Amino acid sequence: MKLALAPGLLLIAEYLLFRLAGAGGPRFNRLDAAALLAGVALLGAGLLSRRLLRRRRALHEGLALACASAILCYGLAEAAASFYAWRKADSSSCFLFENSQRTVRFDPVLGFKLSRTPSRYARLVFGRPEYSGILRGNSLGLPDRDDFGPKRSSPGEYRVAVFGDSFTSAQYLKKNWPDAAEDLAARSGRPVKFLNFSVAGAGLANWRSAIRGLLEPGGFQLNAVVFAVYNDDLFRKFTFADHSLHLEHRLGRCASWSPEACPATAAEADRLLASPGPRVATAADFDLALRTGVCPAGSPPALFRAELTARAERLYRRLTGAERRPPPSDPQRLSLMDDIARYVKDNDLKAHVFFLPEKDLFCAPSGRRTPLVADAMAFAERLGATFTDARVMPGPEKEDCSRFFFAYDGHWNQHGSDRFAALALRTVEEGRAAQAPAPGAAP
Repeated sequence: MKLALAPGLLLIAEYLLFRLAGAGGPRFNRLDAAALLAGVALLGAGLLSRRLLRRRRALHEGLALACASAILCYGLAEAAASFYAWRKADSSSCFLFENSQRTVRFDPVLGFKLSRTPSRYARLVFGRPEYSGILRGNSLGLPDRDDFGPKRSSPGEYRVAVFGDSFTSAQYLKKNWPDAAEDLAARSGRPVKFLNFSVAGAGLANWRSAIRGLLEPGGFQLNAVVFAVYNDDLFRKFTFADHSLHLEHRLGRCASWSPEACPATAAEADRLLASPGPRVATAADFDLALRTGVCPAGSPPALFRAELTARAERLYRRLTGAERRPPPSDPQRLSLMDDIARYVKDNDLKAHVFFLPEKDLFCAPSGRRTPLVADAMAFAERLGATFTDARVMPGPEKEDCSRFFFAYDGHWNQHGSDRFAALALRTVEEGRAAQAPAPGAAP
């Protein structure tokens, strides 16, 4: 008899746990109402079946009715919530790029370069800007606020090459973590120069390409390297982008780990760029979208998804730490790691690998060696590097981990980035203290 009430109770409990776990947005909205109404509807279906059972209907008929009612009510609630989320996101949730065709250009070594011409970008979520930043490159087309070259600017300069993805390039923030770590080091009286070679959306293949195509031939003078590995970065083949070809933000990714299979020109890259992407807007359209909360005309439609099911999956992954399994490894992927390891060894560099789990897993209990964590640890071992799991950031005081991230977007916010800057600098300083001074480097 109680089984008839279980679907509704489970859905209401799932919603309450979802909110308590911090997996939803900051405000109660119509999607929340849909989840609760679905639970109430399922409870009603269960109570109805119980009344029918009490009227001496056959047990199997009552159970069948309960199951059918549960499936029907959940299906209706799922359809309503998913359709509402799709329609609302379609007009009020999008990425915005302002005249970025002048800034984001394909590059066969880095994947793409950023010109010195600044362009704004932002993310609208349900009509509100969740972040707004400025895309702009230095003299090398990299997301670093400072220009730098192969040589040290002074004999005592301690230089660290940093490789990561959008969590490290992070121009959606006022200050990304490499710049913040530089400022912390300067205030401590032991300056460190963090050279940001990160490429948003990229990973292992781009890092190896930058080393082989830029750092090695350029003879960059370095003391250490840092790899900020977000989630599946070590499984990302060479990734590239260009905003000038179609006035859209389009990412492409090579089908093979082999560098020879990747595009060498913008025309070759164009055939592999995904479409459609967020439209590049004029300055007037960009300002209008931020002011009105409505995406510009021509923005790609939102993807339709099962909203309540997605919420249940996120809750499960947050509470259990369950991780999506990475794809099987590939000998070519391991050869790229070995190329990086040889560069580290040949240049006698101190290497540090950090693992940055996605938001739901960051907030899950730490200490579990999931497949992606294990792979990042193996990468560190291959390089002879230190390994740090960023889930230690909340510290022994168990700070609320949801404070480290945006409410809807999967990236960390300024607080999370700054906390990681302190962790990265501390790790680099520990390595610096144990490292024999390189020629011309600070002791």
